[in-house]
Amino acid sequence: MQLLTLAMIVIVTTVEFLVHGDYWGRFAILPGFAKFLPELLGLIAVLVVVFGGTRNRFRFVRPQYWLVFGALLVTIACGIFANSMEPGPIFAGTRTYVRAIAWFLVPAVYAFQDHEVRTQLRLLLVIAVLQVPLSIHQRLATTAQGSITGDFVTGTLLNSAILSIVLICGMAIAAAMLIRKKLNARQFSLLVFLLLLPTTINSTKGTLILLPVALSFAFLTAAAPGRRLKATLWAVGLMAAFGAVFFPIYDYYNLQRTYAVPLSDFFTDPERLQEYMWKQEDVGTTAETGRVDSIVVPLRRLSEDPITFAFGYGIGNASLSSLGKGYSGEYFELFEPFLLTALSRLMLELGALGTLLVFTLFWLIYQDARVVARRRDDLMGALSAGWVGVTVVMGVCLVYKDIIVETAPSFLFWYFSGLIAAARMRPGTIG
Repeated sequence: MQLLTLAMIVIVTTVEFLVHGDYWGRFAILPGFAKFLPELLGLIAVLVVVFGGTRNRFRFVRPQYWLVFGALLVTIACGIFANSMEPGPIFAGTRTYVRAIAWFLVPAVYAFQDHEVRTQLRLLLVIAVLQVPLSIHQRLATTAQGSITGDFVTGTLLNSAILSIVLICGMAIAAAMLIRKKLNARQFSLLVFLLLLPTTINSTKGTLILLPVALSFAFLTAAAPGRRLKATLWAVGLMAAFGAVFFPIYDYYNLQRTYAVPLSDFFTDPERLQEYMWKQEDVGTTAETGRVDSIVVPLRRLSEDPITFAFGYGIGNASLSSLGKGYSGEYFELFEPFLLTALSRLMLELGALGTLLVFTLFWLIYQDARVVARRRDDLMGALSAGWVGVTVVMGVCLVYKDIIVETAPSFLFWYFSGLIAAARMRPGTIG
């Protein structure tokens, strides 16, 4: 099982890049069908879970998870029948939402040892470090062509914001490892440089919100009650140092744009910030929309009918599918400008009930991570402390980016969340 898990980590973080290449088409060395390898891994995980679960009766999965998963299935079924959906969008939507979920249950049927988890984290670290030279190369290539955007600095993840999110989650784990003495200050300082360099040069503004969230929750969860002041000082000092580097670099590139303003002015000017976040567009627009629009407009339309408000338009019914037109949702063209965040997609396709259940899953994972972090002082305890920060970051990202359709964060989040959830239930560890 360890080899399959290591293969999953490599595939979900690199294969799409090796199929499509970067913005300029470089590094596209794999055939197109290789992009379905994550789905194949999801199918293999289903088989592992089914056969493994019959032996241990899934006793290492908290009953609350079954209740939420069951309620989600009922909600999805209601959305399908209420909207009389065609099979194509149902298949495509199920593929998007479910392909990584089975990896949440894999640790419940296979007990990974500490040395196996350590190997998985080291592999992730190698992949994260590889993002540094690749990101620098992409930044230089962008500048050489006269462009100033950081959108093409994506590493192997094909999206600059997703690259930043994954690396910030890595920082949360590194921060917890420092406090739990699994890393020393020198090792941590090196990781700070390596993990934050790509997100600095790709100029992702969301980093200024997500990084403090990740560090705050990780540091404070990992620290013993009497050492939380020290952990807070670590977090504040690190953020001050990062800001001192990030702001000048961002402004250096951004101020070359027409009508550009310094980043500090952007965050301190309420009118400018509101204009960026809320453009007050409505259904039918072809103009750029803001993240507030992506939440307000779907909510307004869903509220017109109580059934639609509860169950949405149906799984996959507001999505575009790479499988072809017959698999794309009926409402995709109508809501395409507003599909900026995972929250807008969840509301449109799963309704208020489905969205609430997804947030409930995040809450259960958050609880498990806190429990394991509090009761264990080994590698799993440190990872769990960091995972508290990761879970909060991913929750915030539901209203920041459409992370549901992104392969790497989905697979990695569900697998490591399942690892921690199972650790809470295994006898002799958490009880």
